[in-house]
Amino acid sequence: MMYKRGHAKDFDNWEAMGNPGWGWRDVLPHFMCSENNTEINRVGRKYHSTGGLLTVERFPWKPAIVDDILAAAVERGYSISEDLNGDQITGFSVAQTTSKNGVRVSSAGAFLRPVRERRNLQIALNATATKIIIENQKAVGIQFYQNGELRVARATKEVIASGGAVNSPQLLLLSGIGPKEHLRAVNVTVVKDLPGVGENLHNHVSHTLSWTINQPNLYDLNWAAATEYIAFHKGPMASTGLSQLTGMLPSLYTTPDHPDIQLFFGGYQAACATTGEVGALMNDNGRSISISPTMTQPRSKGNLRLASNDPLAKPIIWGNYLSDPMDMEILIQGIEIALSLANSSAMAKYNMTLNINPLPACSVYTPLSKDYWACVVRQDTGPENHQAGSCKMGPPHDPMAVVDNRLRVYGIRNLRVADASIMPQVTSSNTAAPSMMIGEKAAAYIKSDWGVGGTQWYGKASPSPLWKNSHYNHWKNH
Repeated sequence: MMYKRGHAKDFDNWEAMGNPGWGWRDVLPHFMCSENNTEINRVGRKYHSTGGLLTVERFPWKPAIVDDILAAAVERGYSISEDLNGDQITGFSVAQTTSKNGVRVSSAGAFLRPVRERRNLQIALNATATKIIIENQKAVGIQFYQNGELRVARATKEVIASGGAVNSPQLLLLSGIGPKEHLRAVNVTVVKDLPGVGENLHNHVSHTLSWTINQPNLYDLNWAAATEYIAFHKGPMASTGLSQLTGMLPSLYTTPDHPDIQLFFGGYQAACATTGEVGALMNDNGRSISISPTMTQPRSKGNLRLASNDPLAKPIIWGNYLSDPMDMEILIQGIEIALSLANSSAMAKYNMTLNINPLPACSVYTPLSKDYWACVVRQDTGPENHQAGSCKMGPPHDPMAVVDNRLRVYGIRNLRVADASIMPQVTSSNTAAPSMMIGEKAAAYIKSDWGVGGTQWYGKASPSPLWKNSHYNHWKNH
């Protein structure tokens, strides 16, 4: 739910890789056209907007420990940012989220459900796409299973794969689009030899540190909290507790305008008690909280392959995490920052005790040393759910490129991919907001390519079929 876009340099780097139209100045309007920021007076209109379908806010509740952690950050020399999507992109902040009155707003909730009754929209539930139908190097439809029945949907204009960094390359491979040697090895007929499909798969990598603190579990799910949430959408159930706090920091290997470490926090969520009884407190010696230092500009790349030609079989994913030594160095720096926060005077009142899980493989190293952490993170690696890159966007001369800068699959007409898999390099923070922006860009390209009329915006077709004239007027006069 955290609304983080990444950094301007992320997108300028995409453009520098040979993808015109994807620099920061190009993508920012597509972020903004979706947005309905309920704190516009707080964050300003330079980078934010109102009137879009995606509500962005801060939760109505946060635990008091958040302010102490922010004080610890200041004590350690870090700044506090009102908006990490604004001019100050480094430091700590209580992040904005894709939620409305303390209730999560998913991409489906924002963009799909409001228009689900449209006559030109059909939504198939319990359905799994298994193959793109390609005739004469042109996508003309899809095959999909629904409730155990194989069905076909024909396309008069385009097929758009939007299954994410795992399912989109899997679907292309099942359809015969990918490295010919691999397709032949799993008995899939080669339609287009495209070596980059499934390659360049990468992810943010973290390691979670946890502490026990001298605070009771007062905010776990109980009748009072449930009643407050149901009646007023307030209280601990109207937030993710400590998870709304984050930090964006540069390591020694980057520049201040391109931070490559993100700290995620955990704890104080409204969770059920271990007894299963609503209102019961957890029976332990104190509350646990966590900090997950995360390396957000991975150099290590893996890949995805089919296990077989069975469309319902799970693919084989090789993460290849931390294979580049630089990724390890940056992650260890993040761990050291997290430890320094815990050892600050601002946090002393919590009597934080680091929970160390004994790992036999790491017992030969001095506890808490760099060698120790290098061992621990390899034994207990925390990949985030920020996979990207497996249908890489790139110029025609890039041998690993799968789609062009308008998201069209090379060598197959009327087929696009629009999701995090097209990112040539994953953005330097949470990937939900950038994925929605990619959807907005795809909508603009599709409308432009097919000559669909509509509101003109910056001299181009509007980036969303749901664009509001009042919103456009703001942009026209901006």
